[in-house]
Amino acid sequence: YLGLAAIRGTPEQPDLVISAGAETLNAGQSAVSENSENRLAMPDVFEFAVQMRRFDQTKLLSRLAENGELDGALVDELADVVAGFHARAERLPDLTNDDATATDDDDDCEMDDREWIKPLAAAAHENFDALQQRLDQPAQQSLLRQLEDWTDFELTSLKDVLQFRRKNGMVRNVHGDLHLGNIAIVDGKVCLFDCIEFNDDFRWIDVMSEVAFVVMDLEERGLTEFGWRFLNRYLERVGDYEGVRVLPFFLVYRALIRAKVDAIRLDDESLDQPERRLLREELDSCLETADEDHDFVPPALILMHGVSGSGKSHVAQHLLEKLPAVRVRSDVERKRLFDLVSEARPTPSQTAEMYSAEASQRIYERLLCLADTLLLTGYPVIVDATFLSNESRQPFLDMAAAHCAKTIIVECSAPEKILRQRVAKRLLANNDASDADVDVLNQQLPTIDRPRDAESTHVLRIDTSEADGLNTALAELCRLLAGQTAFGRSNVGSKEH
Repeated sequence: YLGLAAIRGTPEQPDLVISAGAETLNAGQSAVSENSENRLAMPDVFEFAVQMRRFDQTKLLSRLAENGELDGALVDELADVVAGFHARAERLPDLTNDDATATDDDDDCEMDDREWIKPLAAAAHENFDALQQRLDQPAQQSLLRQLEDWTDFELTSLKDVLQFRRKNGMVRNVHGDLHLGNIAIVDGKVCLFDCIEFNDDFRWIDVMSEVAFVVMDLEERGLTEFGWRFLNRYLERVGDYEGVRVLPFFLVYRALIRAKVDAIRLDDESLDQPERRLLREELDSCLETADEDHDFVPPALILMHGVSGSGKSHVAQHLLEKLPAVRVRSDVERKRLFDLVSEARPTPSQTAEMYSAEASQRIYERLLCLADTLLLTGYPVIVDATFLSNESRQPFLDMAAAHCAKTIIVECSAPEKILRQRVAKRLLANNDASDADVDVLNQQLPTIDRPRDAESTHVLRIDTSEADGLNTALAELCRLLAGQTAFGRSNVGSKEH
């Protein structure tokens, strides 16, 4: 696969194989040499072996998923680990540097940038070629033709977006094969391992392609809610909401890669019938996932509304998992604007600046811009902010109307005593992006402008103190969005297979 220098480590890529996301599993390297007395004598070394620690195979995330042992906290940790890994990953050189000296090779550089799409298109078509040669059912062949036409359309329409992302550092040296079978719990922590080291084209990819692999894997296993929990947590950590524009393409691409691998494995005549049955079931499930992920649906905008402690973010979390949907949250974007991590607590001077009228206006403008972009993706968009005034909501309603998007305002409320208890408890826990305290709540309560009927086609009101309020709201919201939420995004539960 790689030369000895690459495996052993070079000044440019030290310890490449053993450092890409699996530091806790690394136990060093051993040189394989014909000279038993001097195993590190380079002239005699013909191979290097990477030493890895053994770990409990039941702690693979693929095993945990099979056994129903994944939970929200573990999915959140996985998203945090992947986000951190991508943030540290090597990036392509800055291709937007205007200070670079112009040369006669500039046109060649531009051509290289345009040509970058070709390997991705070739890889996508390789999936179709392999599957079309092996699948003989008319329905499957018809679906493959439909998906191939859609893929060609997406590659054409997304060309500028993909090139822009490449120029701006979103193509990075990442894992390359990040599915649940290459993720484990080691020493109580999420560990990514077994990255692709033998092919730069597989490893130097758009980070959203890697994110899509995890989301697709969870979807294909019937764990769509966890897939979208992972996606939203990752987006909150890195802020790459613009990347959602290319997510449908990469979801289909990843599903078809898995389907192709299954189809090729079925060529093995030594497989017994149970193995063949499992492979066929997984292949069919991957095609189903690809079919669902390429569906386009009319856009929908959901505005959360309510004071601090009213349960907006809690409800929004359930909505993004169940519909599913993409959420943008004012508390998170406010921290990002001021270069703070979500859970960080600002100093008094920072608080004064962060919560000024000017800063709040900038936050709502940022949310409006993100929602405008996200409505192009075909996913329902949730904007999680207080939206206490009619004036704060109106620009979003106007923007949604320009997209011909169905708009729903979700008004969350609870008795004042419960509001105060929730705010105090959240501050004490110190694990949420919100900085609101009881004083902030007291300032908010007299300023609420309840949504007017003219503001939106639908206003969904939830008393979050009621035990069945959330489930009732979810059912009603799914009814309102019925027929226009993607891949059974009208399904409240996960698919079974």
